[in-house]
Amino acid sequence: MKTRKLFQQNVYLKSVTATVSSVNYDSDNTIVTLDQTVFFPESGGQSGDCGTLTKNEAVFPVIDTQEGDTGEILHIISGRTEILCPGDTVEAVLDWPHRFDNMQRHCGEHILSGAVYRLFGGANKGFHMGEDSITIDISFNGGSCGNRSEPRHLAGSPGFCGSVRYPRRSRKVSSPKNTGV
Repeated sequence: MKTRKLFQQNVYLKSVTATVSSVNYDSDNTIVTLDQTVFFPESGGQSGDCGTLTKNEAVFPVIDTQEGDTGEILHIISGRTEILCPGDTVEAVLDWPHRFDNMQRHCGEHILSGAVYRLFGGANKGFHMGEDSITIDISFNGGSCGNRSEPRHLAGSPGFCGSVRYPRRSRKVSSPKNTGV
């Protein structure tokens, strides 16, 4: 059953009351689907949301969120629990600082990629957000960047788009070794 993805209508929605659609298990975890959710699944290099599902007084930490093959959102709970059952009502609550950080970093990736394309002709070919760093794979093949793709020029890209960063955070630009970039 497809999950109603409330995050597509309102990215600032932090919680929702939902009905458990299914409960399954893998070797280490409980996998819960809901009729509706505020949890964004892992996608496009961005980690999935985490938070909690609460049934009465029992709180279950959601450690990851994935999208299933048929559009359902899988809420991954560490360990096995027999307490949650289809038809149960739960409160799904995001870890808001984690979500907001992902939103800001994802937006920054788009801004930086746009600046690198506009200034140097480099195209974003891949993107991954880890907990402590972001990597962006830029290709300059086929671009008209001439000698502007030297590291000393690329290091200026964050300054080009720095005025739109919020909140102010430190940044470090590095380029792969032995690639000529």
